[in-house]
Amino acid sequence: MNKAGLNAIGIDSHAEEDPKLWEKVDNGEYNIVYITPEMALDPAGHFFKNSHINTKFKCNLALVAIDECHLIWEWVGFRKKFELIGSLQMILSTTPCAVLSATIISNIAGYIHTAVGLKFPIFFSLQPLTSALIVATSIS
Repeated sequence: MNKAGLNAIGIDSHAEEDPKLWEKVDNGEYNIVYITPEMALDPAGHFFKNSHINTKFKCNLALVAIDECHLIWEWVGFRKKFELIGSLQMILSTTPCAVLSATIISNIAGYIHTAVGLKFPIFFSLQPLTSALIVATSIS
């Protein structure tokens, strides 16, 4: 991403190693912020307590994308924060949300629709009879 001229950051459990990281995120210094569900949905964490209500951050936020969304189904019980992924849609309700997968099947797509809290899903498939790629976009 950085080679393409986009300033990107990945945020995981090592985020606290850079004391200025959250300040940079909140000030909109990154075009792309990749954050794990555990970091985004921790009620005691900076993102949940501060970033999502920060006006500058919210003004710069164009899309919440959940890649490999089929893992929400597969990892229920393994990574507990995946069960709360719909909370992102609630706290960032004015921001469009896209969920992406290349391996999702229709019954899991229905679960994802509910779990993420999509209001008006639009499904796209590359192959007419199978769901090789599904993108569900919530239009607020």
